[in-house]
Amino acid sequence: MIEEEKRNQKKVQAWVPMQLWEEVSALGYKNTTEAVIKGFEKLLVDTNRNPNESTEIHEARARIEGLEVLNDTLKRDLNQARQDKDDLKKTFDNYMVQVQTLINQKAVEAPGTKKPWWRFW
Repeated sequence: MIEEEKRNQKKVQAWVPMQLWEEVSALGYKNTTEAVIKGFEKLLVDTNRNPNESTEIHEARARIEGLEVLNDTLKRDLNQARQDKDDLKKTFDNYMVQVQTLINQKAVEAPGTKKPWWRFW
């Protein structure tokens, strides 16, 4: 029975940094076999989940997507502000043309002649 059990297992030996071993021992793992088995299991769980995807990568991708949405919003706002500026510029130009036209009309009228009292505009 013990021989069969040994055939289904693999003996591993490794040099572990002393500080790491002290931290593992502080967690209550006095038996190296138990600690190594838990470590291997954790490694498999992390690898099976998705070897290239960690929570940091997910968070970074979510942040990138949020920033892309914000960037698009800012681009739309900037384009709208440019359009508003152009509209105001056109309005101002039209107003200045009207003022200049009124000034020119006043200059064309005979200077020094008085309007009849019934013309008030």
